[in-house]
Amino acid sequence: MTIHSAYPKPRALIIFAHGSGSGRDSPRNQHVAKVLNENGFTTLLSDLLTPVETESDVKSQKVMGKFPGIVLIKFNIHHLSHRLATITRWAIDNASTELKDLPIGYFGASNGSAASIEAVAETHILNNIRQLI
Repeated sequence: MTIHSAYPKPRALIIFAHGSGSGRDSPRNQHVAKVLNENGFTTLLSDLLTPVETESDVKSQKVMGKFPGIVLIKFNIHHLSHRLATITRWAIDNASTELKDLPIGYFGASNGSAASIEAVAETHILNNIRQLI
C-alpha cells in the first residue's frame, strides 16, 4: 500500500478502488493521486487482489473457454468489497494522528466502484466514509 500526502493538514483520505485492469502502479492512478495530493488530499493506493489472486485470474482466463462457469476473482465484487473494507480498517487503525479523524472517500473505477458501494453499504465500521467518486 502506498500513502501519499503533500499537506500537513489534509482535507480527507481518498482510498483508491481501481478497476479490473488497473492497479496502484498504473500511470492513470498515479496521476489522479498526484492531482488530489496537490489539492490537499491524502491518497492511499493499494491493489485489491494479491499477487497470487492476480496470477490465478491470468491462468483461469487461458482456460475459460474450455470450462464454462469460471468466475475470475477480479469480477467477484463481494470479494473486492471485503478487501476494500479490510484496507480501510487498516488505514483507520494505523493512521498517524493527523489522519485519524479525517473523512474518507473512495475513488473507484469499474469493479472498484461496485466494490466501494458494497463496502460502504455493508460495513458498519466505515462510518467515516463521506464520498464515493
